[in-house]
Amino acid sequence: MFLLCALAALPALPASAVAAAGKGAEVTLSSFKLQGTNDYELEVFAARDGDFPPTAVVFAQQGPLQASYEVSAEFGTGLQATFGSLGQLDVRFERRSKEVDRPEPGCAWITERGVFRGSFRFTGEGSYTSAEAVDPRGEVTRLPNGFCGFEDFRPARPGIPGLHQTVLAAESTTGNGTVSFRATEWSVDKLVSFSASLREQVGQMKIERSAEAPGRKGMFSNTKGLRASVHPPPPFRGSGRFRDPAKGPPRWTGSLSVSFPGAPDTALAGKGFRAKLCPRLHVLARCR
Repeated sequence: MFLLCALAALPALPASAVAAAGKGAEVTLSSFKLQGTNDYELEVFAARDGDFPPTAVVFAQQGPLQASYEVSAEFGTGLQATFGSLGQLDVRFERRSKEVDRPEPGCAWITERGVFRGSFRFTGEGSYTSAEAVDPRGEVTRLPNGFCGFEDFRPARPGIPGLHQTVLAAESTTGNGTVSFRATEWSVDKLVSFSASLREQVGQMKIERSAEAPGRKGMFSNTKGLRASVHPPPPFRGSGRFRDPAKGPPRWTGSLSVSFPGAPDTALAGKGFRAKLCPRLHVLARCR
């Protein structure tokens, strides 16, 4: 069901859609998908509730790489949004079918499927992907009672006693935002994961690019919270070394980089980065 998929995507959706949860304000979620060039899959989301400005988001994903572009939207007789110089959305939903679910008393989920009459175009920076659509098919979910009926689907917070992680976190400020890198090793099974993000504000548009990859034993080695080294697999390139000497600030150096969608060859280590190694960090805590 589209509604559950939209709920899963809420951490990446505009803050207005998340804030509406539990407030009883009417919520409308619109979505359609299309295929972009260079094997990217695109999805367009729009969210509107009774208390916050409506927003629209374009997601572009290719395997472990993803980028999202969030802007203000206008809901009138249709849906309009401008993604800076990258794209334009101008559609009006035409319903073809309708379903109503009532997961609990006083709660309704209205799912409408049909056609978004109009057009959408988008070209990522450097033309890493592009897509155009005329009259795309999609869905609109209306929640007249606000976000409700999700108790069985909300994931439980991970609070397993004794579950810890070793985290290496690095961050640097860019001209328009922040680039960050994170390596994680879980205490139970020694599984390793790597992730990076680049968050930017370009005019009125919020852009977040991300990359992630699972690792293998030996790709993240660390010693007593003082030394660490990482050798992540693709899409990452190069390596990084962390040192926390007795005298002087911690150092995070190396050739580690990644090519985000629309931001190729982004450095993830070196000059300008702040880094910290957090051994045996509780799963609910953050390495700052």
